[in-house]
Amino acid sequence: VLELVTHPSFPDHPTWMGVHTGVFEAPGYSDSYGQRFRGTFMPPVSGPYTFWIASDDGSELYLSTDDGPANKRLIAGVNAWTGFRAWDWEASQQSQPVELESTRAYYIEVLHKEGGGGDHVTVRWTRPDGVDEEPIPLDGFLPWGLKRPQSITFELPQSELAYGDALHPGAIATSGRPVVYEVEPAGAADVVEGHLVIRRVGSITITAREDGSDAWEPAAPVTRVIQASPRSLTVHEPTLDLAKEYDGTTTAQ
Repeated sequence: VLELVTHPSFPDHPTWMGVHTGVFEAPGYSDSYGQRFRGTFMPPVSGPYTFWIASDDGSELYLSTDDGPANKRLIAGVNAWTGFRAWDWEASQQSQPVELESTRAYYIEVLHKEGGGGDHVTVRWTRPDGVDEEPIPLDGFLPWGLKRPQSITFELPQSELAYGDALHPGAIATSGRPVVYEVEPAGAADVVEGHLVIRRVGSITITAREDGSDAWEPAAPVTRVIQASPRSLTVHEPTLDLAKEYDGTTTAQ
């Protein structure tokens, strides 16, 4: 694989680019070449996944903690070569269990370098529900560069508040990415530990936004309006009974 990543044409000037479909496997192409597979996927179920890779010649399997390559890490690989779909020739072929969430997208990448003779690369996983897929079907995978649509669900828990009240807006993006809030007029609310603290009286517009990422299209902003009223005050006045005289003694009650 080192020969691939140090080649002058890697990664920006490949000889050929295309979309791989079907299953996560590419057998029998040629001799003396290298290839990279990359994209994003949403796991079918949440929980721990174990990955395997088999290849001829060497390969590396990377998985990111999110939907972009910046946080990718090497989880499995082949140093020399293996037989076709042979999963136990090297200990490095199997990953440690990786916790994945079905509501999130993850970046995955495979590097494969072929010298001569037979050539192939296959990726397998065991899902949290016990399903063993070898190779992994590419349903739900998107090639790198294509983005998934997303939307925002935004229902306010209450629409009438008083000055100084705290509101947890609770907007959720289907991508699972954090939602950002914009408030108008400016300064009408402060953001404190994920809550909006009302700082003015009258109509306040709250807009929920999620501007997308390498793997997600921006969501259409969703706007809600609340009415903030003055905070009412209850004033308690102390009372003092009139002094009374009893046998010349003055007593205050």
